[in-house]
Amino acid sequence: MTRIYLAIVLSFLASMATAQANEEMIMNIESCVYEAPDGEELQRCRNFPANACMDKPGGSSTRGMVACLNEERAAWDFLLNAYYQELKQKSAADDAVAQGPLARVASLRDAQRAWIAFRDADCKMAYALAGEGAIRQIAGADCLLGHTAARSVAFLDMLDIQMGSD
Repeated sequence: MTRIYLAIVLSFLASMATAQANEEMIMNIESCVYEAPDGEELQRCRNFPANACMDKPGGSSTRGMVACLNEERAAWDFLLNAYYQELKQKSAADDAVAQGPLARVASLRDAQRAWIAFRDADCKMAYALAGEGAIRQIAGADCLLGHTAARSVAFLDMLDIQMGSD
């Protein structure tokens, strides 16, 4: 996968407020994703920030683990939204010059809305299946993190494909 969006996203990071996400974590995740071989981004980059967080004092309690997972999810979510906006802009430009009813922007929006509904239902199930103990909080947070990281990488792949089609 070509990594042509690094400069764009890094400048986007610099210009955006990251109130809910740790800026250093965002940059570490993105660096990891760009350095990972194609197809290994999630294996290499998901959970390394949360695991480092859990190694700190208080990070190994249920509350600490959930906080660490949520902090990493917020970083991946920031990247997901940056990639989504870039993909939306690229799709709008492609729609403007394309002939035929492709409607890339509408398709992207509809797919993202469907993905959000799926993510929420799937993680609700993961939470429920984990039982009544505190582990269900960890299972729910980990599920949201997993889906968000995977969607972020999928958007980056889509951007690479679109850039290759120019």
